[in-house]
Amino acid sequence: YSGTTGLSIAFLNGRPPKEIYKDSPFEVGFTVKNTGAFDVTEGALCFGAMSEEVFSKPDTCTSLGSLKGRRTNIGGESKEFIESGYKFRLDYKQDTNYKITGKVCYLYKMELPFDVCLKSLETNAENQCDIGVVKLKPTSQGGPVQIVSITEDIIPSENQNEMMLTIVLKNTDGGQIYNPQSISSASCPAENNINLQNRAMVSVKLPGEYGEARCVPDNTAVFSSSGMAKIICKGIYYSKDKSYPLQASLTLLFGYIKK
Repeated sequence: YSGTTGLSIAFLNGRPPKEIYKDSPFEVGFTVKNTGAFDVTEGALCFGAMSEEVFSKPDTCTSLGSLKGRRTNIGGESKEFIESGYKFRLDYKQDTNYKITGKVCYLYKMELPFDVCLKSLETNAENQCDIGVVKLKPTSQGGPVQIVSITEDIIPSENQNEMMLTIVLKNTDGGQIYNPQSISSASCPAENNINLQNRAMVSVKLPGEYGEARCVPDNTAVFSSSGMAKIICKGIYYSKDKSYPLQASLTLLFGYIKK
């Protein structure tokens, strides 16, 4: 499951037709496929750029429902969506090219296991693991945001050591990342709202007593115009004499818009 894509969208053949004639209704259709590893259960497909001045039916959005990813459906699940009842307005300019577009917006959750090391920094301590660049599990990737790297460092204090993770992310699927709270099954968020764009929620958990790390700023990765983001997670403390590996889990939650 090593891909770095999520949902893809494509027109159905002949929907819409290349040529539209007066008095003739037509359909618009899309195939939406989940090529990511994880299931999608929340999102919408929007038929766009169809002005009511030109066509007899306005822009519309419909729920995506559930689309299974490659972990639960080999190859990823796909669905077809068709909207009918469109007509070209007779009083509008003919023999002209008009653009018809579509987009999907969806909520995506990636849960990724990886190993960390609670390493002792004491002189002559027996260490069962080491720190540095963390290797993700082979099945961990599989979404439109790539985990470029996770680097582990240890911060010593007087009585305890603290684990610090530097996580680098990249938007790899050519779409737009959105605050996950902006995604619904009824419509897509406004694309000119910069306060909602380029934000993904990040959490890192360790088993048992260690709990959840504190990722700054505010458990939110903010992506730059180049599609990159960096977040630092700290707050996991352990005794200075301990040194052993643990399996941690990284969760990314974000909205995504793909045209």
